Amino acid sequence: MHEKVHYQVNGEDQVTTQNPLSAEEIMRRAGASAAIDVDHVDSYLLEHVGGTKYDRITDSVTIREGDEFIAIHQGATPVA
Repeated sequence: MHEKVHYQVNGEDQVTTQNPLSAEEIMRRAGASAAIDVDHVDSYLLEHVGGTKYDRITDSVTIREGDEFIAIHQGATPVA
């Protein structure tokens, strides 16, 4: 059995036993609770608070205990 790793995406707590994960998997797992539209996950990039940017959703991300990530929307912003 793999060890649980606790991390955050957009301030929302997440836990995984699978490591590494793709940037897409991290964002999909965080989903709406982290303000990520999983139907358009390909319009986001993932950034580690320490400075590493994952520009492709296929990028492999090794998660360490306590890591913090920000999912940044790169597409057009909808207007009302």
